[in-house]
Amino acid sequence: VCSSDLPDSMVEMELDSMLENAKRQLEQQRLTLEQAGITEEAFRAQNKEASLRRVKAFLLFDGIAKAENIQVTIEELRARIEQIAQSVGQSVETVEGHYRQNNMLHMLQAQISEEKILDFLIGQSKIEELKPKKKK
Repeated sequence: VCSSDLPDSMVEMELDSMLENAKRQLEQQRLTLEQAGITEEAFRAQNKEASLRRVKAFLLFDGIAKAENIQVTIEELRARIEQIAQSVGQSVETVEGHYRQNNMLHMLQAQISEEKILDFLIGQSKIEELKPKKKK
């Protein structure tokens, strides 16, 4: 996908998402963007290329998922939440509540989807071991 073929709205939405994630991470450190010495404009300028790459990757993965009918089931999402709850020593309800409250369930679902697509691609790949060439 050529960068000029990408809808600007998708790139802007991705930049918005990246900015919100950065703000959330800084919040956990009790900081704001301004306190970290970052303006929204500078953040957007610095992350424009990353946003383009992420949108391209999303479109590629989305196309593969549709073509191969790769979907995330409720059971897989639930299992991942249980896994996270166990690893952080919290109840499943607490972890699920956190993801719901912060509108992050879709991010968790996207992560699982990416893993499934990568597993599919690895399963489809043919790895050939090459012998090193002898030096003359």
